[in-house]
Amino acid sequence: MSRARAIAEQRARAVADREQRRAGDPRSSAWTSASAGTGKTTVLVSRVLRLLVEGVRPERILCITYTKAAAAEMANRIDTELARWAVAADEKLVETIQALTGAAPDARRLDRARSLFAHVLETPGGLQIFTIHAFCQTVLKRFPIEAGLAPHFAVIDERDAAAALADSRRAAIEAARANPGGALAQALAAVAEFAGEESFAELLGALLARPERLRAALDGGFAAFERRLYAALGLSPDDTEARIVAAACAPHAAMEAKLHIAAEAMRMSGGKTDAANGETLHGWLQGDAGARAAGFADYLGVYFTKTGKQERRVNLVSKGTLKLLAEAEAILLAEAARLDAVRERDRRARTAAATAALFCLGGAVLAHYEHHKQARAALDFADLIARTRALLAAPGRAAWVLWKLDGGIDHVLVDEAQDTSPEQWDLIRLLVDEFFAGAGAERAHLPGGGRTLFVVGDFKQSIFSFQGAAPGEFRRMHAALRERARQAQLPWTDVPLIVSFRSTGAVLEAVDKVFALPEARDGVAEGEETIEHLTARGGLAGLVEIWPTVAPRDGEDEAPWTEAAPQDAAPEPPALLARQIARRIAAWIADGETLESLGRPIHAGDVMILVRRRGDFMDAMVSALKNFGVAVTGIDRMRLSEQLAVQDLVSLGRFLLLPDDDFTLANVLKGPLFGFDDDGDLFPLAFARPGTLWERRGVGGALPPRARHSRAARPRRRGPDRRISRACARLSAPPRAEPRGLPALARPGRDRDQARPRPG
Repeated sequence: MSRARAIAEQRARAVADREQRRAGDPRSSAWTSASAGTGKTTVLVSRVLRLLVEGVRPERILCITYTKAAAAEMANRIDTELARWAVAADEKLVETIQALTGAAPDARRLDRARSLFAHVLETPGGLQIFTIHAFCQTVLKRFPIEAGLAPHFAVIDERDAAAALADSRRAAIEAARANPGGALAQALAAVAEFAGEESFAELLGALLARPERLRAALDGGFAAFERRLYAALGLSPDDTEARIVAAACAPHAAMEAKLHIAAEAMRMSGGKTDAANGETLHGWLQGDAGARAAGFADYLGVYFTKTGKQERRVNLVSKGTLKLLAEAEAILLAEAARLDAVRERDRRARTAAATAALFCLGGAVLAHYEHHKQARAALDFADLIARTRALLAAPGRAAWVLWKLDGGIDHVLVDEAQDTSPEQWDLIRLLVDEFFAGAGAERAHLPGGGRTLFVVGDFKQSIFSFQGAAPGEFRRMHAALRERARQAQLPWTDVPLIVSFRSTGAVLEAVDKVFALPEARDGVAEGEETIEHLTARGGLAGLVEIWPTVAPRDGEDEAPWTEAAPQDAAPEPPALLARQIARRIAAWIADGETLESLGRPIHAGDVMILVRRRGDFMDAMVSALKNFGVAVTGIDRMRLSEQLAVQDLVSLGRFLLLPDDDFTLANVLKGPLFGFDDDGDLFPLAFARPGTLWERRGVGGALPPRARHSRAARPRRRGPDRRISRACARLSAPPRAEPRGLPALARPGRDRDQARPRPG
């Protein structure tokens, strides 16, 4: 390692240690923005350990994580570290505590550190490390009566909730069909008019994906929602499309007199388009209110295009018309402006009517869904958040509930805060409000009595819109809570973690250069914030290459009768990219590329290929590596239903259940179980057969004369009749005697209920 690299690594590690120690200081609330790989879990664990060392009781610490896996990892790390402290030598334990807190521990802290493992184990429930939903469930289980719930309530997962919503959709649609003249039926018809068969389910599913938001929108009744909807669009509930068009078609003497003159000039101009538009304009002006409304769409065609975005025509009149009437274009432009406003109002009315119909239908589905849950005393994940928020916001009840939670919560730690939804933030705010007000704030000035909030997250890493995540709330809550702490004169620390323990300097420098551009930084960094990373792995080399985009190869159009080329003759871009990567890795290994940090040639195990998602590219990548002779471990995850071997066995099972399914039997015969090919085996068996493919095997596998003649021209393959006969016999043979306790395989055509173990 060069001296410059060693100095850079030491500097980065010093920065990391300093910032992590600041973030873990248990005497101050902290808001930590942590880039990927900067050790945010380490900071969380360190802060909990420091709280415990300072004498905070485990039940007064609440850790809220985003996933069960993150909660389990944090708990395991804390338990492992505390167990190590319990048996460590004095010198080693002193060194560990000093590295954690920045100060050498006295005898009291040392004794407490040794006893923490047993103390945590003896605490009922252990450390409170939950996902937000698990925490809500714990609170509601302890206070069901206060929350207005049945004590035996159950929580349904996302799959059961989706199934219940599907049943509720069907129930709502059936209710609409049962009452054709009702409001629900009219709403269903209106939604079906705007949405096709496929988009209907997608549209309704998107509305019901967040039932708590639909419930909040309809709070106060559908009529109140409809009034708010129309008011937001600048309309009244009486503003229907028909009324808007009727008002637009009402006589207007001053304007119509000018339009009559313009229409005559257009009819006399001699231009084909002007003459046609003049006739349309003249006919519309001559009609009564009903005729005008009926011909309003044609009348709009004089001013706007009828296809695409239906924008205003560039030239409303030709030069011939202008020679006859110089102000003709100005007259039509004024009318076009009026009609444009009418069209905008009409669009708003259509949007309001369609939205009201969709929410009416969604409200009916939601009512069935709520009834389904109520009948089973069930709550979904959204209910957990909503019920807990209501419980903690109830006047005179929240303080008592919080006090009963093991005597109160003094320290709250929030992980992955950038993916927290507004509803979840509201719940967290209710938990920590007392930290910054009244007696809660006064306790901070007493020895050991401080109450703190620790939040860690990164706006750049937000999974936008996932489970209602609102990245903007991350920044808004940061500003609001920081201001609350300032007003209460409580310590508050903003700590950015920018030292990565995961990536090398070359990778981080490339990232920083990309996001140094204003257009790339927009939406990722706030204001003039500079995105900067340091690496703690200064001794490792690195290289970032940007390869050209892999595009499909241009192929010539072939005649329909041209013989099909092999499947891999023109590979798709994923396969092409996989080959390029595999070729590069194979070249590294063959050329003995040296790893500078390890001082040896590169091995296949030194290479890791990261993909954005598990898809077809992974299969192509593994195949390409094998073709180039690069040792590869394969795919770390797989779907059993997508594996060819499993699909072959499933096809065999389907055939056994339904022997008349010719297509499934053909798949089985062509699979590895029998290995039939198309021309020599399957076609002679299937062509011109008298019945099903399974019945054809009853002939004993004998081939029709035409097939025997075609086989004679290919003497290399022998015994096709015998091979097919043996394969068919294997499918139809009765089961052999089996050892006691082993089930017999169900034969085709046999009732599945009869396929049971036979007596020995």
